[in-house]
Amino acid sequence: MRDRGLGEDRLVEARVLEPLSASERDRVWAAADVLAEHDALSAAIGKRTAEHL
Repeated sequence: MRDRGLGEDRLVEARVLEPLSASERDRVWAAADVLAEHDALSAAIGKRTAEHL
């Protein structure tokens, strides 16, 4: 019987998570929208910090 885990099938269907690895075991997941927002925030903070140097 398969462990239901955190409901990753539903999260993939809802396009919240994306699998980054092909392996069924020890699969790697990413929340692409969250990572994109993090990158945008990091860039904005870096730009603001550079303006004050």
